[in-house]
Amino acid sequence: MSRLINLLPWRAQRIKRRALLWTALFSVGLAGIALGSGAWRWSIHQHIVQVRAMPPSAQQLQAQRDHTVRLRKRLETLTALHQQRLSTLRHQQRLRDWAQRLAQLATQLPDAVWLSALRFDADQLEITGKSLTMQASGEWAGVIKTLPGIRDVQQGATERDTDAAWRFRWVLAVEHDDAQTR
Repeated sequence: MSRLINLLPWRAQRIKRRALLWTALFSVGLAGIALGSGAWRWSIHQHIVQVRAMPPSAQQLQAQRDHTVRLRKRLETLTALHQQRLSTLRHQQRLRDWAQRLAQLATQLPDAVWLSALRFDADQLEITGKSLTMQASGEWAGVIKTLPGIRDVQQGATERDTDAAWRFRWVLAVEHDDAQTR
């Protein structure tokens, strides 16, 4: 069999030149895109550096001052609310402590003694009650004196009632910061 001979070599050369042309155009296009994006990124970076290096304008300073003033007012408001909440929590703790103490008093109350009134005013607790015997009233006095959170105990008048019971009155001075010292 005879070998084929290409009598038109210019076709192969034309195909080769076109392939080289398109490869060159594609390569130049990619290089152009890479250079363009690099230049764009560099210009953005330079702009950011210039903006950061510039001193703030009067408007920016005023805006920062206004923002600082608003933040300080907000901080003062939050501080006041926090102090109010702490005060409320301390008060609630004192009430819980006193409820616990009064429950303890109720469990230690002798059988012959009963209370008719409890008044709490500022820093004084006034206890009024009745007793069947003077001895039970004395036991009750011992229980009152052991109550924690009491600074001073004053016994009021003890007198005989019309129904043969002894009426007594005690005034207890309460410690102010008792709930905080626990």
